[in-house]
Amino acid sequence: MSREVSNGISSTEHTKLLTITAENDSATGSLYCLRKQLVVGAVTTAAVLLLCTSPSSPLSFLEWSQRNKIESSKPVRFPETFIWGVATSSYQIEGAIDEGGRGKTIWDNFCHQGIHISDNSTGDVACDHYHRMKEDVAMMKQLNIEAYRFSIAWSRILPNGTGGVNQAGVDFYNDLIDTLVGHGIEPWVTLYHWDLPEALQVKYGGWLDPRIVDVFAEYAQVCFLAFGDRVKNWITINEAWTVSVNGFSTGIHAPGHLSSTEPYQVGHHLLLAHSKAASIYKSFFQLRQKGRIGIANCGDFRYPRTDRPEDREAAERAMLFQFGWFTDPLLLGDYPPIMRQLLGDRLPSFTEDNRAELVNSTDFIGLNYYSSFLASKPAFKTADNSYWADMYVDFSGDAKWTTNDMGWYVVPDGLREMLLWISKRYRNPLLFITENGTAEKDDNLELVKQDERRRVFFESHLRACYDAIVQGVSLGGYFAWSLMDNFEWQFGYTRRFGLCSVNFQTMERTPKMSGQWYGATALANGANIDIENGGNKNWQHRRLLPASKYGRRVEIPKRVLIGYGSNMDMVKEAVYNGVNIVVWSFISIIPNRGGALQKARARNFNVVGSVSNAGAVLVTKLNLTALTLLIEDLSQNGFGDVVHLASIGGWNGGHLSPLVSAREWWITFSEAAGFIFDGIDWDLEGDDFLSSPSNVFAIDCLDKMGHISQLASE
Repeated sequence: MSREVSNGISSTEHTKLLTITAENDSATGSLYCLRKQLVVGAVTTAAVLLLCTSPSSPLSFLEWSQRNKIESSKPVRFPETFIWGVATSSYQIEGAIDEGGRGKTIWDNFCHQGIHISDNSTGDVACDHYHRMKEDVAMMKQLNIEAYRFSIAWSRILPNGTGGVNQAGVDFYNDLIDTLVGHGIEPWVTLYHWDLPEALQVKYGGWLDPRIVDVFAEYAQVCFLAFGDRVKNWITINEAWTVSVNGFSTGIHAPGHLSSTEPYQVGHHLLLAHSKAASIYKSFFQLRQKGRIGIANCGDFRYPRTDRPEDREAAERAMLFQFGWFTDPLLLGDYPPIMRQLLGDRLPSFTEDNRAELVNSTDFIGLNYYSSFLASKPAFKTADNSYWADMYVDFSGDAKWTTNDMGWYVVPDGLREMLLWISKRYRNPLLFITENGTAEKDDNLELVKQDERRRVFFESHLRACYDAIVQGVSLGGYFAWSLMDNFEWQFGYTRRFGLCSVNFQTMERTPKMSGQWYGATALANGANIDIENGGNKNWQHRRLLPASKYGRRVEIPKRVLIGYGSNMDMVKEAVYNGVNIVVWSFISIIPNRGGALQKARARNFNVVGSVSNAGAVLVTKLNLTALTLLIEDLSQNGFGDVVHLASIGGWNGGHLSPLVSAREWWITFSEAAGFIFDGIDWDLEGDDFLSSPSNVFAIDCLDKMGHISQLASE
């Protein structure tokens, strides 16, 4: 059944609200300001002090991983209310640009000019989400996604940007929202993600004309009326900075302008459009619909290149010219003073009514984080008046940092520093990571199965989020960019950010290994990050007897997905779906008072991070013959690189930290010294003597595993 736009509000009320919006620019009324502060843990005095410290030196990927292995002593436990989501945008995935009454957008025009997109592609079809929406929602459900952030195409709702509502467009988004809710996935709606109706660009010059503020408010109100009964989280504008700079300074985004003044005019109107839409929501909808409204701002962290004061000032200036530009007015009431000082009258001013509306306009701030840079004072100032020259900062990278397929530096520690900087400057507002992701070269099925770099990217950045929460940041959730490979703006389809792969010839979707890992992480509320990343103390290798006495030790291979299993068919299916470490865990050791072993007990475990239907596995005895045949079969079918590990429980069987490589067992160690391995966390009581009951039993089991591996390799 079609749900009409009014959604319980009469056409008279609808007209009245639009009239109020048009006639009273400061119509805040008796604002109902829903400040639902998400409690993510007690903020101790120590946490407050940490928020006030200056950023530490940037860490490389390897250093970051090692730091967390050494320093972290507690398992990751995100708050129970933490939201795990994915994000997309309308132009990047929907396609169907001429269907369902949709009007043209500035990106349709920009792409069809044939000179702006690296592969000369367009978003005409994109991921064909318009026709495959239900399939995509089912895929999210399969990946345990709790929340989906998507944008509404303005021109699907109002084809000309204003005026008559297109019911077919309303029906499409109602269907999407209802499907999400039916699958238990929370819709997070972005009202504007860059696809401005072309009619508004022609009529007003787009965001350059202040009249567009009221037009946007009209569009926002239509959405609140149509969808607000089910949508409880609204984002007005996505990355106003990118719209302003890429669209009106560098010209690499639509509408492709090159100007020294237009970016600041556009940014000003975007902020006013946000605050006006938010004011309408808070005045007329929030109390009844019980939702929140915010904005998504992009922010890369800028480390000072040196400790010199001028470089520290440059780093802070760069932060304020990007994130501060669009956050200071919302939380502090005006643009950063340094921008006013350097830009003069090129930076528009707010009226007192503007300021009053702005500072009451947001219930949360979204952060889109992708990278970090080193900032320094330039050797000389150019005569150029472009945005980048206005900032007066030189940017570079650290030689230790790696880059992704976008050429962006991968700096997970920068995310933690960014969150701490925001919390310090703005008195700890409620935050959400509304975008975070990486483009990697995974354009064939084999790379899709093994997109380890993307998995590590997400793991390390999630760990940075957790560190920030521990230090007192009010972080309520995380949205991975993106659900699937899509149209990546000026790069077309040459850059892939998806947790799920898209074959753009067949439109087939395939969850990547990183997507499966993220889904498992969401299901575990981050609890698996310790094991995968090495943050948990149980991953730390104890120092055993000197290696010189017992032969060379090796590190446990740092692979991606770990399956705990005892059902051979289930494990085989998991391997075919991307698992490349199998932990065979069957028993826990319970010594009696005299030290002799009691009867070993069978244990139950799950296959983690593999296929969606991998539930609890059946408990079986350790069948050496069957396991040998399984390893041999996997090797013959091209899965010989799978690492098989034995996991022996501690005194009470309460953890799975002991991991011993069976495949390397007979190759690496002599028969006499084979039971010494750097990966055994021998027992929970700290007894590293080889004669302890649990260790004797572990040695026996590991001998069997070594025998299996040798037989399978011969």
